[in-house]
Amino acid sequence: MVELYATGGNPAEPFGTIGGMVEATAGTIVISDDVNKALYRWEPGSGRIARLARDGRGPGEMQAPVSLARRPDGGFVVYDVGHNALLLFRTDLTHERTARVQGGMVSNPKSIAILGDGSFVISGGRLRDPRHLHHYSPTGQWIESSGEPAAGITSSMARIQSAGGALRALPQGFLFSYGAPLRISRFPSNILARSSVLVEDGQILPEFTEASLNGSPEPRSGGSPVFLWWHDRTTGVFVLPDGRILNVITRYHSGDSVWDLYSSDGRRRLARTIVPRAYYAWDITTDGRIVASRRDPDTDEHFATVLELRIR
Repeated sequence: MVELYATGGNPAEPFGTIGGMVEATAGTIVISDDVNKALYRWEPGSGRIARLARDGRGPGEMQAPVSLARRPDGGFVVYDVGHNALLLFRTDLTHERTARVQGGMVSNPKSIAILGDGSFVISGGRLRDPRHLHHYSPTGQWIESSGEPAAGITSSMARIQSAGGALRALPQGFLFSYGAPLRISRFPSNILARSSVLVEDGQILPEFTEASLNGSPEPRSGGSPVFLWWHDRTTGVFVLPDGRILNVITRYHSGDSVWDLYSSDGRRRLARTIVPRAYYAWDITTDGRIVASRRDPDTDEHFATVLELRIR
């Protein structure tokens, strides 16, 4: 992996956090920041970066923008936790409409995919619902949820907040790579009950347990275990231009990320490399580059990056 471009935001307004990134048009990356309550437009080639959407309750404004995804017909969407709504933007990056999400907020969303029929899937636990996947109509009506949490997770907090994983829309259906263990499933349609497992590897990324999700108690917690927000998990799954599958595991506390390349059917792992930076992988560009973010372990600064995958 070669880091081609990187930015920490405008010098006068550095990123508070990066909750998602997507290539909205060729050469333009949109970045969500739920701390600054904004969307940013970044052009890596020129280095230009500017606010695209701001904090507010009006059309196209948001409160806590997190997950981003491309729309099948062009443009992009953002899931705004603050409004519990999906905001849809056109190809020219202007706001088109807002779909209020029904059935409860998705807490700590990990990923989103817009399917060919306009419906969408969000990964992450809903309040009082720890299942991994939640399917909605194009207007935000809840359709169904699927995917029970691991049996080794017992507390409600850990069950809800650890749910989800990486999504990738396909021409038909979508891929879902669980946060943990490493398990990639293909859903051939928009029906969550139908799926097949392509890849499974519990050694490089074991299934979550209560112990693996809770860190050492802090004084302010009153001696209670503290949920590890930055636990090891899959953050990205992609289909490369040649059909092969790329999966990315981010290990923030170890300071690295695991990049696995699989055959198109998932039956063979073709390569594995461990990169000494904990990249959070978000999107793949039209020319096959990876859009990712990283955090400085000393300053906690957030950087948006574009990476080039070189396969020997």
